[in-house]
Amino acid sequence: MIAETAIAAFDPLHRRGFLGLAAATAVPGAAAAQTGFDIADPVANLAAYVKIISTFADRPVFNVYMGQVFARIGERLTPLFGYGGYAFTQARRADGGQIELRGKEVAFYLDGKTGEVMETWDNPFTGERVAAVHVINPAFYAKLGPRWPAAGFTGAGENALSALWAVDLATVQSATGISTGAPATVPFLLPWTRAGDRLATQLTMSVQKANPVTPDRWPKASTGPTIASHETFVLSGDVASLSDASAPTVADGGGSLTRQSPWSPFMRMGQSGIVGGLVMSCHLYKVADAAGLPAGLRRYLERRHADMLTHYDVWAPPAGPLITGWTYYAITVAPER
Repeated sequence: MIAETAIAAFDPLHRRGFLGLAAATAVPGAAAAQTGFDIADPVANLAAYVKIISTFADRPVFNVYMGQVFARIGERLTPLFGYGGYAFTQARRADGGQIELRGKEVAFYLDGKTGEVMETWDNPFTGERVAAVHVINPAFYAKLGPRWPAAGFTGAGENALSALWAVDLATVQSATGISTGAPATVPFLLPWTRAGDRLATQLTMSVQKANPVTPDRWPKASTGPTIASHETFVLSGDVASLSDASAPTVADGGGSLTRQSPWSPFMRMGQSGIVGGLVMSCHLYKVADAAGLPAGLRRYLERRHADMLTHYDVWAPPAGPLITGWTYYAITVAPER
């Protein structure tokens, strides 16, 4: 989730509407007095953002998210299950104000009562017991820059995944009928607010992308040829860490994430006839090592995916596509026909 958002604009399958930048219009001098850094400087903004979600230190950190997922049908929200995971990340500065980001990420559906990772789930809408399909991303890499797509979000300028453009633009146009092109860019500026000794900012974006879980191959799992979702991140950290250029991270960086999306493919709602989707609400926080992870997640990982507790130590992109919940499902679950 966190890493996916930080990388996704590098993947042209994501068409994002950036709603978070325009509010950052304070006078630079006054802004620096309030925040400790120049919020009109996109390089400083990018560094502050990365210090909240990751670290420039020699060891990576876990950025944890924990929360709940609701069904959205009409005007009513119904709790379904818990949700939790982390991005285990590390960053370093590169030329031109760019920042490299690498790591691993996991996301799990959790039993709402016990907090343990679900193996199966009884779908109350269809009466079907389904296997929970989680997300295991063993490696990701991106190069973030101080200019980001004007018609999109979560990436900037030249990047490690630019080779995907030739294939993916055709995929988007074929699946959606939308003609796309290389986006114009804008400076990466965030709307910062100070409250006491802390700073907070918000990123809001809408997403449209081709659905890799296609209706022709996964008629029950797929909700259609495209995926449309909406995400709002609220991020915060202490002024001292954000204003100190030598500080490698914001140790107490945290915030929240709210996401609205289609039904997850593992729910097998594609032919249910029920119009609706999911709303997820999570809180975010950072821990220095695996001992600080939620107990249920840590036990599951130690049993099933111990390698996800070690960091990705290569400053280069891994082979294969960008892993999201939908791409992971398409890779790991056999087509229904």
